[in-house]
Amino acid sequence: MNKAWLILLRPWSLTASAIPVLLGTALAWKEGYFSILVFLLALIGGMALQSGTNIINEIVDVKKGIDTLETQRDSKIILKKEVSSASAYKGAIVLFSIALIIAIYLGILRGPSIFFLGVLGILGGYYYTAEPISLKYRAMGVPLVFLLMGPFMVIGSYYVQTGYLTTTLLWLSLPIGLLVASILHANDVRDIEEDSKVQILTLSILIGKQRASMLYAILISLAYLIVIASVLKAQVGLWGLLPLVTLPLALKAIKQVLTKADLTTIDQETAKIHLSFGLLLILGVIL
Repeated sequence: MNKAWLILLRPWSLTASAIPVLLGTALAWKEGYFSILVFLLALIGGMALQSGTNIINEIVDVKKGIDTLETQRDSKIILKKEVSSASAYKGAIVLFSIALIIAIYLGILRGPSIFFLGVLGILGGYYYTAEPISLKYRAMGVPLVFLLMGPFMVIGSYYVQTGYLTTTLLWLSLPIGLLVASILHANDVRDIEEDSKVQILTLSILIGKQRASMLYAILISLAYLIVIASVLKAQVGLWGLLPLVTLPLALKAIKQVLTKADLTTIDQETAKIHLSFGLLLILGVIL
């Protein structure tokens, strides 16, 4: 794999799909269920789905003129023609196919609900930006990412290990979904002016920058409040409060958005919060 493809796949962003799979698996392990094969397949499937989605997103952004050499985007590989759109599209289809094959196998292993959950994830990832649906540009990107990379991935990775669901599982999946949605929302808040010029509709554009900034603060804050509530409701022990260690990072990011400071790296800062919060929550569950 050459450097251009490595950048296009954005491996540094794959923690967004790894964290929910790890959390779901940790919760299953706590209940006495763990298969290394099932875990690895769920992890590879989740990462393949995210990578395919990232590539389709970049292809569409270049096609629509959303990506330019001046915009603050993660990758300009297709824009600079280091990888052609056609080659990138084939790569995305291969990644989605890997996710589909894994969904079929896990569906045979655990039941059709896992297969349908996988197919729903693939369709959601593809049509996140692909036409004619383009959910991201119909102000549906943030809620879609919340569902797919929060509850869906956490629940799926738990269910495929155990074969059943719990209320604790659903409750703890919410902070992960909220924080991964915050990464996208931070990106959209930063890019309101640029996105408005190319006539697309993100949630941030729909509600306006002031409300979008407030929504960012709400999404981040809710993640911490839910963890505290989980401990108070005795769904997890006191170790479940470990994610509170990351609160200073969260407060700094919230202040940055609310005061309209330089938001150049706000999506990266939010991704760091998601990663550190997620790892500490997983550790708390294990302990």
